[in-house]
Amino acid sequence: MTTADNSTRANISIALIIGLRLKQQSAVKAVRELSRITDPDSPTYGSYWTASQVAQFFAPSSESVNSVLSWLAAAGIPNSQFHRSHQGHEVRLLSPRSNLHSLFPSWSSPLGAQVATSIPVPVGLKDHVDIIIAEPAADTPSRPRPRAVLAATDAHPTMMPSIRRDTEGSQGQIPCHQQTTPACLRSVYHIPDSDNASHPNNSLGIHIPSWLTWLPEDLDTFFGRFMPDLVGQRPVMAPINGGYQNLDVKMEPFNLEANLDFEYAMALTHPLPVTNIQVGSHDLPGPQIGTMLAAFDRYYCGSLDPSIDPIPPDKTFDCGTAKPPSVISISFAWPEHYFPAEYLSRQCLEFLKLSLQGVTVVVATGDAGVGGHPDGYCSDPRHPNTTTSGSFVPNWPASCPWVTAVGGTSPREDQDQAVVAWRNLPSAAHPPNNRITEVAYRRLFLNKTIRTSSGGFSNIFPVPDYQAKAVHSYFAAALDPNSALSSRFNRTGRGYPDIAALATGYSMVTNGKWVSVHGTSAAAPVVASIMAKVNEARLRAGKTTVGFVNPVLYRHPEIFNDVVEGANAGCGLDEAFPAAEGWDAVTGLGSLDFERMLKVFMDLP
Repeated sequence: MTTADNSTRANISIALIIGLRLKQQSAVKAVRELSRITDPDSPTYGSYWTASQVAQFFAPSSESVNSVLSWLAAAGIPNSQFHRSHQGHEVRLLSPRSNLHSLFPSWSSPLGAQVATSIPVPVGLKDHVDIIIAEPAADTPSRPRPRAVLAATDAHPTMMPSIRRDTEGSQGQIPCHQQTTPACLRSVYHIPDSDNASHPNNSLGIHIPSWLTWLPEDLDTFFGRFMPDLVGQRPVMAPINGGYQNLDVKMEPFNLEANLDFEYAMALTHPLPVTNIQVGSHDLPGPQIGTMLAAFDRYYCGSLDPSIDPIPPDKTFDCGTAKPPSVISISFAWPEHYFPAEYLSRQCLEFLKLSLQGVTVVVATGDAGVGGHPDGYCSDPRHPNTTTSGSFVPNWPASCPWVTAVGGTSPREDQDQAVVAWRNLPSAAHPPNNRITEVAYRRLFLNKTIRTSSGGFSNIFPVPDYQAKAVHSYFAAALDPNSALSSRFNRTGRGYPDIAALATGYSMVTNGKWVSVHGTSAAAPVVASIMAKVNEARLRAGKTTVGFVNPVLYRHPEIFNDVVEGANAGCGLDEAFPAAEGWDAVTGLGSLDFERMLKVFMDLP
């Protein structure tokens, strides 16, 4: 071992993240509070909390603080070596490595200069401490993030968005079962055109991580074809941690997803300004969900994990500086097992906090079926590398119960009499559109890759109460508990997706070319746009935003176009979870009908 290694091991900053409100019974209490304001039958529906009320509810108790301070004193740590930070939610101490194993005898992982995140919480503190993070002190040389995280970030500049391009697009008029356009989405989902003004309290934001950006010329080309009134209009930039519009590198991997999201969200919600939540600078690639959430909630900043979250070396980052929009769309997915369970539990709680404040979070499920996004492989300890055996792999953040997870559908043409009559005696340049029936999204690409709507069950989060009846019905109707399939997933986990939308043939412009793209990341901003339009109507009527919509959606199946055909694939299976009547683990409850959804939400307080 070198002198430098010895120095590194002797200079470790140990952060104890403290929060009694994060233990299980308090989380359960928070869930009850969320149900009280999101259950459509509750007399307090829509009575959302302020950010300060949320902070007060989750603040650590004096019992937790005293327990940790007593534990440190018993371990011989003098007061001069620790302090409370992040508004009292964290106790941070500087300790030489020689003290590390005496404080945490069950921790045996080598540390070196690598950030560690898996120090077990001592038994005596389990009711009071949520996460323990050890990281090199400021003067310790840093190392790259662990390879598992690099595989999810740096190796894939687009951060694993749920999208795939396979053909050049067309500028001509093509029927909606062959090409998805803003007009097709309005027709299929009964989305009305917007008025000339939007409510000042309405807002829609799209999460875009570092390096990715939309191109002004691409937006204008798209709008010139489909929404001329939008030519020259731009997203509202909301930079976090040095987020910027990257116009230096114009390449499809960096522009495709952002172009798609804003082309469709702006077209469907105009004149509502759409916010670009641009997270991370050129020097900070990686998953940016946690850092976005920290910008919304200063009390989460101490829970960021430097081995996962891209944090500047000087530890200066936006902490509680941004206000979340009413609807947030996230088009990115990662396998759930890429992250420690305690890390995801803490991050999922941030989504619950946003829900308490009336914020709707819409996320794409991914396109790898029952396998981990993006490759569709399974998890098998006998095969540490990619495998088609073993357990299905749920995706994050779709597996969090406090987001609305969006799967994908494909259109199937159903001929009607108008089209038949046109073919017999054409009276116009183009035939009328046939009716469209949606089936579960499945796409076979030219390289033989199969993409299907990701769906399944979490290995970390249990099925939430609002979903329990629907999941039980699905098991009873479509999944034999004695089948081989049942041994490959967690039958008690949170099921996803919640809903679905068209995920094929989106006509868009990127890098000066018309292309056709596919994936659930195309579906997510469409659903987010629908939510924003419902918010517009409620706000104009003096009501609150829709907030966390899942309890209402599961209570009102009449809102949906039920998708009953198809299945997802993955893990070596051509058909895994089948679509079925009601909720299923491929398309959720089905696709939204705006008019029916609007009626339900306008009838609520």
